[in-house]
Amino acid sequence: MKDLSLLFLRSYLGGMMLIVHASAKIRGLSNSNYIAQFPDPMDIGARLSLILAMLVESVFSVLLVLGILTRLVCIPLMVTMLVIAFLVHQHDPFYPKQELALMYFAGFLTCFISGGGKYALYSYPLSSSNQNISGL
Repeated sequence: MKDLSLLFLRSYLGGMMLIVHASAKIRGLSNSNYIAQFPDPMDIGARLSLILAMLVESVFSVLLVLGILTRLVCIPLMVTMLVIAFLVHQHDPFYPKQELALMYFAGFLTCFISGGGKYALYSYPLSSSNQNISGL
């Protein structure tokens, strides 16, 4: 049951991140107004901030859903959520902006701690008891 729960959590978190958040950034990449208004919390330029956020939210979300290197994949997703919660939305009310980022963070942290489970395609073998579908 634990492995099924991890599959559901990975699929939900990654799927929602991809469908709701990454897709909006992908569409916004061709919109100069969207780029101009995109937050730049690390002072690297709005366009580069958008590209980095889009890559993390799209590529790593797909890897999370598939269960490929789940623990490693969760690190950039967690960092992104912390940046969003504490830098991008630092002056916004806790609800709904910071709360949503921290909810995602909590889910990614759970996946980071638990790993992908036995329904993951590939997990880095941290121990001899680590099993997954691919048998790796």
